Amino acid sequence: MPDQTFIPELVDVDFPSYRSWLGLGNREVPVDASALTAALNAGTTETFTRDNDGVAYDVSRLSITSRGVEVGSSDDPDALVIGVNRAFLLDALGTGDQLTLGLDDPIAPLAIRNPDRDGTLSILMPVRLDQPV
Repeated sequence: MPDQTFIPELVDVDFPSYRSWLGLGNREVPVDASALTAALNAGTTETFTRDNDGVAYDVSRLSITSRGVEVGSSDDPDALVIGVNRAFLLDALGTGDQLTLGLDDPIAPLAIRNPDRDGTLSILMPVRLDQPV
């Protein structure tokens, strides 16, 4: 293969535009990361397949209730149920012991904050649970 030179063109914008995401998660729920990790590892998952490449991945349901975060469906009719890529959430939970999940609704990005590391957050995109499996 011959030597090639690539000259990228720089654009005059912030990329990614993360600043608008710093305010994510108006509803904050404290989480014990090790307890949630154990619940995710013991809980059931659903297998979804990505349309673009056919790769399968495990999805966990999180039910946010007045009792906190539960893995799986809840008997609480007011529970906010969010689908997440299980592996991605497990990665994010490894960032601390006591975390805060910030959420707005089932299809908005989920903000995972570590109170010990002010100004940092992980963003996890939810999985639409109403899609065909």
